[in-house]
Amino acid sequence: MAFGGGVTGSVFSPVAMAAILLAGILMLVLPREKAIIPFFAGAILIPIDQILLIGPLHFPMLRVLLIFGFARMFWAKLSGTDPIFSGGMNAIDKASGRIRFLNKQPTSGNNSTHLTPDPSNRYLVIGNGPGVAVFPFNPDGSLAPFSDMVPAGGEIGPHRNQTGAGPHPHYVSFDPSGHFLVAPDRGVDRIHIYRLDASTGKLAANDPGFARTRPGAGPRHLAFHPAKPWAYVCDELDSTVTAYAWDSERGALKALQVISTLPESYIGRNEPAEIQVAPSGRFVYVSNRGHDSIVSYSVDPATGTLAPVGWEPTQGHAPRFFTLDPTGGLLYAANLESHDIVAFRVDQTSGKLTPTGLVVPTGSPSCIIFARA
Repeated sequence: MAFGGGVTGSVFSPVAMAAILLAGILMLVLPREKAIIPFFAGAILIPIDQILLIGPLHFPMLRVLLIFGFARMFWAKLSGTDPIFSGGMNAIDKASGRIRFLNKQPTSGNNSTHLTPDPSNRYLVIGNGPGVAVFPFNPDGSLAPFSDMVPAGGEIGPHRNQTGAGPHPHYVSFDPSGHFLVAPDRGVDRIHIYRLDASTGKLAANDPGFARTRPGAGPRHLAFHPAKPWAYVCDELDSTVTAYAWDSERGALKALQVISTLPESYIGRNEPAEIQVAPSGRFVYVSNRGHDSIVSYSVDPATGTLAPVGWEPTQGHAPRFFTLDPTGGLLYAANLESHDIVAFRVDQTSGKLTPTGLVVPTGSPSCIIFARA
């Protein structure tokens, strides 16, 4: 469903998560604060009469969300005062969008930023500050205590934002084959590569165990091409994207290209945040915090290298996240510091973005996930 015109509906509370039903798709928006409010949406946004309080956050940064199995959600809580960071599991009613708390477990990390289920949906893997953690699922969908916690190796990078932070796997994802887990680490300038033993829930380093990036690059997020053996990493600390060839037999990355996320004329502060490949495989998109834009690249179908298409302002501040809808026809930019989500139509021929006119006020959006309703 395409949107046009101005904003309609209620202004969301700054302590809210919006859940939006779009043509049979449930979209959940993760804020930094303490409450979840489901919403249905079409041409008009209509709040439904349920709010789920998940408790006060001493450090107001609720950062990671995952919808999987069409009916479950995980959230992680970061606390500036509690010594134990915890995450909880909630069940989602597919018909109503209502949410029911299941349980929580300590993450045994200090900065849990991203998570993914394994291909079998038996385990949840978390990028967990100093390393990577694995949590089994109980039969009812709740989380069991972690089955493994692997500290990340490597020397701290030279960038000033790396020297005091230590290892920091910021993203975790299985490759398209499901055989390898990759974890870009912005603290040590590596992309860690693991194998998960599905019988034990234990991680083992692959051989090779990692791919190096340029010193001080700070690799943050990674996206695989949907059809070709390529992967793309946004490097947070030097505002670049690195294109890699992916060897799915060995689980190895080989750098092909490094390209800036910024126009040549821009000289201000910037940190890329999110990267995604269009479902068609023809375009790659990256968000810039500072330049406050989404950069579009075309993908060379023979080599996998990138060429800039253009930069589209996100009409807000600090787009920490964005996502494409499942068709690839719409892009939603989550502007963390201006507290809004802005929708763009994607030109399937050129890859260029055009604002639809839809701007959804919400509380510090940090992640948007689509799941079948």
